[in-house]
Amino acid sequence: MRSDLLGQLISARMAALGLNQSQLAKLVGTSSTSTHKWIRGGTRPQYEIIPRIASALRLPLDEVYAAAGYKEPDPAALLGELDAYIAEGEVMLGRMKELRWTVLEQLG
Repeated sequence: MRSDLLGQLISARMAALGLNQSQLAKLVGTSSTSTHKWIRGGTRPQYEIIPRIASALRLPLDEVYAAAGYKEPDPAALLGELDAYIAEGEVMLGRMKELRWTVLEQLG
């Protein structure tokens, strides 16, 4: 199983860096229960967490994606997704400005 490979990778790297599960969890921003499950192969981390794991363990991102059984993201696809979020944020900002003006007008 891929999750076993990831667990072995995480465990070996934690030992090399002198980290315990609680410390890794804090670095990654998750619970020590989650890190325990990853190491034991019970679950694999969510796709979005992989970069934080790679950073915390000072490992190449592609190595952690591969060990977890995920395909590394396509940079062009990520840029497209980011552009969509930016556009959505600009629309929301416009709505908030309109609402602000409405409130200011009502306040006089």
